[in-house]
Amino acid sequence: MKKIKSVLLVLLWLFVFFLIEGMATVAVLFYKIYTDIDYAKRLLDVLNAYDPENAETFTNYLQVIYEIVPETLFVTGILALIPIIIYFIATKQNPYKKVNLLKIGFLIGVAILGNVVISSLLELLPDGLLADYSQSTGYIETLPFLPLLITVGILGPITEEIFFRYLMMKRIKNKYFAIILPALAFGIAHGNIVQGTYAFIIGLIFGYIYYKTQNLSYTTIMHIGLNSSSVFVMFLPETVSIILAIGFVIYALIYFFVKRKNHEKLNIF
Repeated sequence: MKKIKSVLLVLLWLFVFFLIEGMATVAVLFYKIYTDIDYAKRLLDVLNAYDPENAETFTNYLQVIYEIVPETLFVTGILALIPIIIYFIATKQNPYKKVNLLKIGFLIGVAILGNVVISSLLELLPDGLLADYSQSTGYIETLPFLPLLITVGILGPITEEIFFRYLMMKRIKNKYFAIILPALAFGIAHGNIVQGTYAFIIGLIFGYIYYKTQNLSYTTIMHIGLNSSSVFVMFLPETVSIILAIGFVIYALIYFFVKRKNHEKLNIF
C-alpha cells in the first residue's frame, strides 16, 4: 500500500508540473499569436497541412511550436515559483540550509565535470538521435545571454529541484522509491529520449544527495552549475570556457582530497 501511495504521490506532482507547463504554453502561444502575425500564419499553415500519415508534417508543426520554448520555460518557472513560495510561507518550511563558499565552489566544480561527461557522451550518439536532440533544444539557444541564464541556468533548476526532489521525495519513506521514482519522473519531464536518459541518471545522483543530506541547497547549486555552465559555453570564447571549467574542476578535486586527508566528511555523499 505504501508503494502505491509513493507512486501516486510522484504522479500527482508530475501532473501538477505538466499542468503548469501546459498553462504556460497556452499563455505564451496566445500571446505569440496575438502579437506576431507572421507566427500566427505559419502556425495556421502547418496545422492545415498536418497529415497523421505524413511524419514530415508533424516535424514541421514541432518546428513552429519549438519557437516558443524559451518563453514557455520562463513563464513555467514563474508560474511554478508563485505557489511554491506561498506554500513555504504558509507552512513555514525551508528545505534550504546554509552552504559555505568553499563548498559552493566544490559543488559547481563537480557539476561542471558532470557537464563535460554528458557533453562527451552526446557526441557518441547516432546521427538520428543527435538530430532529434538538437532540434528539441536548438530554439533555447536563440535567447540572449541574460534571459537564457535566468531561464535555463537559474529559474529552471530551482523549480525542478523543488518539484522533483523536495516535493516528490518528502513523503516517501522507502529509500529506493524516494530516489528512483522522482528521478524517473524527472527524466519523463524532459520530453525526449536523449535528455530523458541523462536527466534520469542526474535525478538518481541528486536524489541520493538530497536523501542523505536533506539539504536542497546542495542539489540546487549543482543543478544551477550544470545548466549555467552550458549557457556560458554558448557565449564565452572557447578558451575562456575551458580555463574556467578546468579551474573549477581542479578546485573541486583539491577540496575533495583535502577533506579526505583531514578525515572530514563532505556531507553530500
